[in-house]
Amino acid sequence: MAHVREDLLTPTLSAGHRPVRLYSPTALFYTSFFGGPVAAIAFSWLNSQELRRTKDDLRWYVLAALASVAWIGGVVYAVDVANMIPADMLGSESRTGRYLIRGFGLVVWGGFYFMHRPMHRTNTMVGAEPLNPWKAAIGCIVAAMVVQWVIVAGAKVVLG
Repeated sequence: MAHVREDLLTPTLSAGHRPVRLYSPTALFYTSFFGGPVAAIAFSWLNSQELRRTKDDLRWYVLAALASVAWIGGVVYAVDVANMIPADMLGSESRTGRYLIRGFGLVVWGGFYFMHRPMHRTNTMVGAEPLNPWKAAIGCIVAAMVVQWVIVAGAKVVLG
């Protein structure tokens, strides 16, 4: 056992190989919290583009988008139309719906985090700096607010 194989101790990545830089999981968390599920999908899509995995991950993005539309429609129905959830439960009708939608955004964050977790761990292990998330995160949050507003307005028209 005193004999150690040197090839086991050498790094497998070549010296010229640079790891793919991703947006950090923390940036994705905050984007998901403030922007909801649509922002989580958009921001995670940017990581998939960096990883060049958009075709492989497309089915998960479609599933998340359909689940998000269904969840937002369900929240609109439960809070605004059927009054199944007391509007004053969290202070006001809009606040209750907003918190429920944000909560689902964190569920979507968890799904995409676990999908990309091996790549995030690799980046941490090799010491790769994450991409600067400010512009992308703000853009995703603003776009998500507009898209979610359209979904909510459409759900109110269709359901109410």
